[in-house]
Amino acid sequence: MPSFLDEASRGRGLIGLKDLDVSRDIVEIQFISRNDDEGADKEFFLEMTEWNPENIAIHVNFTDPLSVSQGDSEDQIVCKIKNPQIFVPEADGGEPLSRDKATVVKEVPKQLPKGVSAEELEAQAESAA
Repeated sequence: MPSFLDEASRGRGLIGLKDLDVSRDIVEIQFISRNDDEGADKEFFLEMTEWNPENIAIHVNFTDPLSVSQGDSEDQIVCKIKNPQIFVPEADGGEPLSRDKATVVKEVPKQLPKGVSAEELEAQAESAA
């Protein structure tokens, strides 16, 4: 796991993945519904599944996944890294991530509950028809 600046001590310190609260420490997530007025009320929680020198993976788990991107347009998520200075990619010569690269906007495809696959649903729909 990469090290990052510990603001309390103003020195470098290592923190284990289990000690991080993704919403508190790493990113701010905003959900934008492009299909209804209830987008701000979509509930979700974040789960960091990977953090290594090349990659960080954060899953957005919706409490009601079937309500996401249900209209003609896909909903969006805005992900803003709270403290880009903690990310220092070796490939960029050791320079911290710049603020202009700290925000990402992504479309959110339709979601399924955990443990349910699209193939299973399609097979059930075909057998019911």
